[in-house]
Amino acid sequence: LTELTENYRLKGAVQAEMSLLQGDEKTSQPDTSGIVRAFQAVGRGMVPVAGPGLEIEFCANESEVALKVAALGKKLGAMCLMPTKAGADAVNAGFRASGFIDGEPVEANPWEFYAGEKLLVNIVKHGKAKKAGLRKGDIVEVISDNFRGYNPENIIEVWKPDGNRGYLHFKEVARTHGRTGHSTQGLESDVIVVGITSSRAATKRWLYTAISRCRQRCVIVCTRAGLNKCVKSNPTRRTLLLFLLERALARFKAAGVPSSNGG
Repeated sequence: LTELTENYRLKGAVQAEMSLLQGDEKTSQPDTSGIVRAFQAVGRGMVPVAGPGLEIEFCANESEVALKVAALGKKLGAMCLMPTKAGADAVNAGFRASGFIDGEPVEANPWEFYAGEKLLVNIVKHGKAKKAGLRKGDIVEVISDNFRGYNPENIIEVWKPDGNRGYLHFKEVARTHGRTGHSTQGLESDVIVVGITSSRAATKRWLYTAISRCRQRCVIVCTRAGLNKCVKSNPTRRTLLLFLLERALARFKAAGVPSSNGG
């Protein structure tokens, strides 16, 4: 009986220890409730507010947005999203001007990667990325300069997120600096910096898509007026099919309906 009692005590102690460990695992997960609430707000055409996982950095004017996005992207190692290609190019210029690449403002050719540069894994279906255990959207860091000319099969040596070395093909990576929201379809990143500037592309749907690329932390950089305008902008998509149907209906009405007696 004493032995049985001790076994029960031991079993209870083990279960209690396991419960504590499971509790620690749950609490170690990042709180992203602010991002969830932002989804809900943007979906309703409302301005999101800062909360766990979501930060909003306001600028005095729009000319500051791209530079601030670049500075935060560099600091956080984040994917940076802008509504237009011009905005994405401005972020890329901000990265280079801020000394991101060896402190020199050099041009970022698609086949030249610099030591310390962060790259985005964008192909994992086959090849070295899959063998290295990387996911689409993972961020890797270039170990040494690569200026060997364009060849998608060239090998680039990188630091993986787990701190180990890895080897990838050029075709498996892309620059993380400045991208448009729609160019990231299917991509995700732990940290996203979203810049909002006035343009037809800066709509509620675009912002929703940009925020959805984030796994853990999202920073929105904007002016107060720009954010309000973005969430209120929800243009109706006019498809070619609708145009053709309307034109056919107009022609049908113009031709008139023939009478039943053939007159």
